Amino acid sequence: MSLSKPLNILILLLLFLLPWQTRLIYDYGWLNGVYNEYTTLSFYGVEILLWLIVLLTGINFFLEKKITKTMFTKKYIQDNPRRFWSVILFLFFLIIFHNSGQPASAQFLTRLFGGLCLAVVLFNSRIRFYHAVLALWCGGIIQGLLAVQQFLSQRIVGNKWLGMSAQNPYESGVSVVQNMSERWLRAYGSFGSPNALGIYLAVIFILGLIIYFYGINNDWRKAKYFFMRVGVFLGQIIILSGIILSFSRSAWLGVCLGSLFFIFFGFKIQQNKKIFILNLVKSLIIYGLVVGWFFCYLSPLFLSRLSQDNYLEKLSINQRQTQITEAKNIFFSHPFLGVGAGIYTIALAENYSVPSFGFYEPIHNVYFLILAEIGLIGFLFWLFICFTAIKKIATDNLIYLPVIFTLFITGVLDHWLWSMFTGLMFWWVVIGVGFLTKKEKRGKI
Repeated sequence: MSLSKPLNILILLLLFLLPWQTRLIYDYGWLNGVYNEYTTLSFYGVEILLWLIVLLTGINFFLEKKITKTMFTKKYIQDNPRRFWSVILFLFFLIIFHNSGQPASAQFLTRLFGGLCLAVVLFNSRIRFYHAVLALWCGGIIQGLLAVQQFLSQRIVGNKWLGMSAQNPYESGVSVVQNMSERWLRAYGSFGSPNALGIYLAVIFILGLIIYFYGINNDWRKAKYFFMRVGVFLGQIIILSGIILSFSRSAWLGVCLGSLFFIFFGFKIQQNKKIFILNLVKSLIIYGLVVGWFFCYLSPLFLSRLSQDNYLEKLSINQRQTQITEAKNIFFSHPFLGVGAGIYTIALAENYSVPSFGFYEPIHNVYFLILAEIGLIGFLFWLFICFTAIKKIATDNLIYLPVIFTLFITGVLDHWLWSMFTGLMFWWVVIGVGFLTKKEKRGKI
């Protein structure tokens, strides 16, 4: 008896639904009289699916007797000492770092543990690599379409069942691009911020390149392959449009550098370099035309977003500089063990009675944020686990590395991948999907 088939369906469903923010808030977070999203206690709809998958995976292990054959044997620990002890030590130190007096920390650690479980589930699943990539990619198309609709209508209609808050560009606190006296709403998708949408779509776009170049047969003479490639191309254009309309600089940087990494590794491993270059040139021309079209029609907005003279951009730069100073102070106050996982904003409120820019927010850099929260020791263990996983992925399928690089690059300019539930899950999902490449050097959709 096995639960593998229903498990595969549930996992693919989770990958597709991951961007949606439907949740039940049971305790609103407040810091010094100011609402704080990062200490708000809530339960996401996707979490139900996540823990159901973890539970069924555990049951399936016992049904297939994998537990006694693999994970709890002396041979497994001897064959995989670094993998086994790194996970044990990382979880041990997280328990030490946990501030038991802060419910927000307990919530964060529960979600981090869920993300690690999800990566392990993907590692042990029987899902084909391209099926998982397709599930993620199709979810990205929905977000791209939603982004285009939001920008064209210049408003976001709130819907509690979909986890979307109403957004109007002329309301304070809404992410916009300002051009002279006009305020243009940046696309949010179903996320809580345009940066989260942009980062998500940047990674999805690189996954789309893998589907286009490696997931579909290059034989153009067969009609089914031709229509599949056209369909993927159209989907990529929708995703690229969403990245552009998020006006997220971290996403722009990530997708540009990620694409360059993809070209480098793709050329390196491709046996028929002539076909690869031909398809690459076609892709670059079409994507270039899309970017050029948007720039021609929205050039004032792009120039405002990239300018340092614009009021909102000056404010953004000042905010990031202030955040760096605040993060340094918090880190050096607890350099080895950190202030506590998931409670950076609480530490901010304890050190600064009045928020610098109207609200308490984590520093816009995943790596500084992790250093401040779990200290140097925890950060080194976190890096060790990530790079051990990356080494395994690189050994099995080199072409997946650009996806990982894009993920790491976008973390330099934003905190979403650590501070929010969906971002945290997305981090471990991307790494977990990379594990699936161990089962097939080359796949078909």
